[in-house]
Amino acid sequence: MFAFLDLIKKKSDSQSYLIFVWLILLIILSSAGFYYFESASHENLTILDCIWWSVVTMTTVGYGDLYPQSTAGRFMIGIPTMLLGIACLAIFLDKIQDHLTKRSKKERGLLKMEDTNHILILGYPGESAMLKIVMELQLDYHLKNNTICFVSAKLDLIPTSLKDKNVQFIFGNPSKAESLEQANIKKSKKIIVLVDDHSNSESDGITLMRILNAKKALGEINSYILAECVDPSNEANFYQAGANEVIVTEALLAGLIVQGIASNGINPIIRDLLSNAAGVQFYIDSVPSSYDKKLFGDIAKKFTNTSSKLTVIGLVKKNQAITVDHSLVMDIDDNILYLSTTRKDLWA
Repeated sequence: MFAFLDLIKKKSDSQSYLIFVWLILLIILSSAGFYYFESASHENLTILDCIWWSVVTMTTVGYGDLYPQSTAGRFMIGIPTMLLGIACLAIFLDKIQDHLTKRSKKERGLLKMEDTNHILILGYPGESAMLKIVMELQLDYHLKNNTICFVSAKLDLIPTSLKDKNVQFIFGNPSKAESLEQANIKKSKKIIVLVDDHSNSESDGITLMRILNAKKALGEINSYILAECVDPSNEANFYQAGANEVIVTEALLAGLIVQGIASNGINPIIRDLLSNAAGVQFYIDSVPSSYDKKLFGDIAKKFTNTSSKLTVIGLVKKNQAITVDHSLVMDIDDNILYLSTTRKDLWA
């Protein structure tokens, strides 16, 4: 019963909704008819007794404690309630079974991803790591409404913690075309390629294969691909394979360790700046054509002197490291790095 109610609550299955409405109407009409025709034959008959008879008859239980005695009650109420009740019960049970089967297949990652504009994650680094990524994505202002779907052959069933976050699961090899098609990769918004096991010496090779097959599956579609890389020497290969951005975990970890020992207490600050759970984060925005050839210093001063509640940190010129030189001229290929409580449209 609860499974059926859960099904009709979604209102995505109009047939189930109509069956439920028809079931309620049948109970009301048969109860009212029984009361009308049988009140004279049954002493102290109440409407609750009639509802009891209607439900018992429709479910084919038939206790026999209450039944129509008049000819009109038997033929005009009793027989129609039996026949229609059996039909409704059969459809009712079939819908429940169908819903439970689909839910089971969904939890085991056997259904095709129907949502579009979703965040597709290829790989599974473990429940704890995946949950942290999911929570960060769902806290981001621009991504919180996008469905998250991950593809992995490491699981037989989606963990409860991820299911509770409405994460979708596709069972299969993230490098296989059929798994990517099942995950509806062509309709995805962003693609994240993760390392399953950092201790595996072949992890970068596996990630590289996933990037190549994702690009092949996308065809002419230019979805943004972010990939995790273990060995810094493989970073260039990832970009050549089609990744738009590569996170080298080994280099990132080394930098955090050095910064932590050189500037005591800086790592918690860096962690907060990178997390959507904290109050202020790093953001980056491209320079529009209207600001082409203008000084970076002028832009930095503009936001410093306004109540925009953001702080411009630096200028990221194409293929160069971040700079804070206010005398530099901006180009349309450059990006502005800033701190703010939320992502903003700098040029509005």
